[in-house]
Amino acid sequence: MKYFPNERQLWIAESLRVFGFINRGVMRRKYGISAALAKADLRAFLKANPGRMLYNAKLKTYFASNGKRGHLAKHAEEIIHLWGELTDERRKLDKVS
Repeated sequence: MKYFPNERQLWIAESLRVFGFINRGVMRRKYGISAALAKADLRAFLKANPGRMLYNAKLKTYFASNGKRGHLAKHAEEIIHLWGELTDERRKLDKVS
């Protein structure tokens, strides 16, 4: 089932509010869309809602912003910290395997 662009835009906003982040991979799994379409949806959201999310290139993920340019929402900062810890642990496990 294909979802309409408006539905995906609403879901991006909801994900940022509830979870504090969104990325192409999540959108692809949720909606069964291509990486290019997910990227276009995220760019359209950012254009329509400047300051609502910030991109972290290292994690390839958009995080909720508090509305001030360059400042993440508090819960997004916590998510990045935890994500970084998980990534470090994963790398350690990969080296052992």
